[in-house]
Amino acid sequence: MKKLFWAAFLISLLISGNYVFAQEQIETVLWDGLDSKAQWSIAKWGDKGELSLSTEHKTEGERAVKVSFGPEGKQTPSKGIVLEKEQTAVDIDSTEKVILDIYNDGLPFELALVLYTDEFCESSTETIKKGMNKDVSFNLRAEDFKSPTSDWRYNYSLRPGTIAWRVMFIIYPDDVGDKGNIYFDNIRLEKTPRIKSVQNIIQVADYKPPKVISVKPEKVEVQQYEKFELTIDFEGTYQYPYNPEDINLTGTFISPADEKFIMPGYFHSGTVDGVNIKDAVWKIRFTPLVTGKWSYQVEVKNPKGASKSELFSFECLPAAKKGFVRISKRDPLYFEFDSGEFYYPIGQNVAWASSVEAYDYYFLKMWENRYNWSRVWMSSWQCAIEWLDVGQFHGLNNYNLKNAEILDQIFDLAKKYDIYFQLVLNNHGQLSARIDPEWLNNPYNAKNGGPCKRSNEFFTNEEAKKLFRYRMRYIMARWGYSTNLLAWELWNEVTLTDNYDSKLDIAWQKEMAQYIKTLDPYQHLITTSYFGNFPKDIWRLPEIDFGQIHMYTPEIVTTLDGLYEIMKDYCKPYFVGEFGGSNLSGIDRGDPEATVQHCGIWAQYMTPSAGNAMPWEWDSFIDPCNLYFHWLALAKFNEGEDRRKMNYQYSRGTIELNDGTILMAQG
Repeated sequence: MKKLFWAAFLISLLISGNYVFAQEQIETVLWDGLDSKAQWSIAKWGDKGELSLSTEHKTEGERAVKVSFGPEGKQTPSKGIVLEKEQTAVDIDSTEKVILDIYNDGLPFELALVLYTDEFCESSTETIKKGMNKDVSFNLRAEDFKSPTSDWRYNYSLRPGTIAWRVMFIIYPDDVGDKGNIYFDNIRLEKTPRIKSVQNIIQVADYKPPKVISVKPEKVEVQQYEKFELTIDFEGTYQYPYNPEDINLTGTFISPADEKFIMPGYFHSGTVDGVNIKDAVWKIRFTPLVTGKWSYQVEVKNPKGASKSELFSFECLPAAKKGFVRISKRDPLYFEFDSGEFYYPIGQNVAWASSVEAYDYYFLKMWENRYNWSRVWMSSWQCAIEWLDVGQFHGLNNYNLKNAEILDQIFDLAKKYDIYFQLVLNNHGQLSARIDPEWLNNPYNAKNGGPCKRSNEFFTNEEAKKLFRYRMRYIMARWGYSTNLLAWELWNEVTLTDNYDSKLDIAWQKEMAQYIKTLDPYQHLITTSYFGNFPKDIWRLPEIDFGQIHMYTPEIVTTLDGLYEIMKDYCKPYFVGEFGGSNLSGIDRGDPEATVQHCGIWAQYMTPSAGNAMPWEWDSFIDPCNLYFHWLALAKFNEGEDRRKMNYQYSRGTIELNDGTILMAQG
């Protein structure tokens, strides 16, 4: 009887409309009206087709995209005609369906939707009949996609938390001889809103001043160079937790010698839904440099006032730790730790990996083969905290806490395996529409609501620079404590950005490096990197602590020789942060013996450089071919060596054998 009652009750609610179900929150938004074919193309890997704009058979706007095909462009076996849009972003979590209108003037055909997340995911097909096909729909919650993970069987569901960075429609004609014209228009997304709560923006005049409620240390005793972490609870109004002008948490730490260190605090976890914030957790991370009794005090500020905690203390215990990496005081061409121990970087890039577990795998292999260096990117596809408002990203000055948690774990792994790495803050593709293009998805792009109409305005626009400083402050607060952070790397290969201007580049890097040095109580090293040519004056900046070049050439030995001749005049440390036989994917894999890599690491070792040459293709070449032994041999050879004050001079020589063979030696 109770079951019947509740069934009748629910039916009455449905009829009356007084009950709001979650699906009523779904909205349909125009994704692409196809008035332009910009970013759309016919993929070359598919069957041949022709792309144009047409005013015929449009259902939205002024035009439709027309795809024409015939039997002459068909491959054997056929791969279908692929209409593709790159540099896009579809959030898998919030998007329920992709809907579009199609006019077909030929025979019926099958149409599939393909989304590229971290792999290609193809839907089951929809039949497109002759004539107008309104509201053709692909359900992203369906369980009949196929992908490499499912061994291309139609039993795959799109993985939560992913973003489709490329969207494709594949036309599968029924007959080899088919030809026709297909008109695409009015592509819509059925999705849940990004902001789900009512936004009640509080005016600054109505803010309540802050008040510190509690300060809880994770430990009351820590070892020297170990992380000391505080969790702070406070009252007061704020709506933008990543904007220090709206809310500013800092900790002042006083050493046994009465030296003061100021560390910014940060929003560690919680829910940020527009201006509504729930379950906020705030932290401060600090690393004591000397042993003894430290005292500390936290302060929180907002536009209506400030509040300080009482003075607390903790004990820093002696430990045999190396500390932070520095430019050597004994010899400024090399590196050393706070402990005075010499540091010669040997390692490889692990700019990104498929998961934290994959980072664990790589770092373990590196540790087993005596690597001590790596390089991690804050890329939009893994560790970036600020990007387009999609997925776990939320646009400018509203950070991706899921990626922040991933980076927390990477720092923990670096400590576990004694790896010292450079954290790459920006990469060239973010400001490029040509080379590894990401500019169209960049939140700084004015088309996405950002402050920059052109990509190179990132270097001059004051709002863009302010937003970067906010981001850098958060990065410093969350990860600046780490002794395994070798250096902040401001840019990867900035010369590959669109409309590159060396004067703007140098001015920006100088300004931001100065800002970091005022913010960083540990004075981590700062570097940047270039591929090929670089502005010579960049290494003359005192704010840039060491030089870093990337090179891809089969003539690696002579190229390294030439680099030494250039870099020796700057009288500062340098090494090669990326190298390989070619920057084209797959070329190095044609040499399973890794001849270029072998020659590169030994040739670099025989120059008076501060570190070794660091290979790329960690995931597609070095690991699959199990080439780690090359670096193990070098590490064993280097064991016990200390280059400081040795005043090594670089020289080369040749020996001609009786048979005419010429051998070259260098060192």
